[in-house]
Amino acid sequence: MMRSAALVATAVAVTSLMATATPALADSPQPSPTSPTTPPAIMSPLPADPPAQWPVQPITGSPQRLVFITASTDGASMDIDGTEFVLAADVLFAYNKARLTRRAQVLLNRVVAKLEASPPHRLQVAGHTDSDGTAAHNRRLSLNRAAAVRRYLRSHLSTTVPITTVGFGETRPRFDNKTRSGRAANRRVEITVRP
Repeated sequence: MMRSAALVATAVAVTSLMATATPALADSPQPSPTSPTTPPAIMSPLPADPPAQWPVQPITGSPQRLVFITASTDGASMDIDGTEFVLAADVLFAYNKARLTRRAQVLLNRVVAKLEASPPHRLQVAGHTDSDGTAAHNRRLSLNRAAAVRRYLRSHLSTTVPITTVGFGETRPRFDNKTRSGRAANRRVEITVRP
């Protein structure tokens, strides 16, 4: 019992000494009671660095448009920023024909839905072919294909929108006509929203 009373008395004494002691910080030594007190340091901001002197180059060229492209997984259609729809002619038409296929109607219904959501002021439908065949035949085929797409759009859009058609034939290839895949990609119909 005596031993536990001595332990309690020691604990109380240590606690009271700790409570009256001033904490010492490692980063800021306390001045000794005999030294004069120093005034607090005044912090002034550092002068700003002068701006970097880089050679100024003139801006050349034209501004580039940021384009968001959405494509179908089978490559049958692309939606370019909601302003241009590129449809593969091999999906829209049979080879060397200008009559729409059943699959074309599915693709064109998607285009119609997007156009209905944000009605355009004008549309242009442009037909394109590859370089197989004569230039005259390709121009005629591309124009007939563009006209078939225009007729479909006219009959399915709820608003009357001016739609122009143009047939470019083989004159505006996007890919190399020397390869099979390039020729297939060049056979296309583009629907462009015009302001």
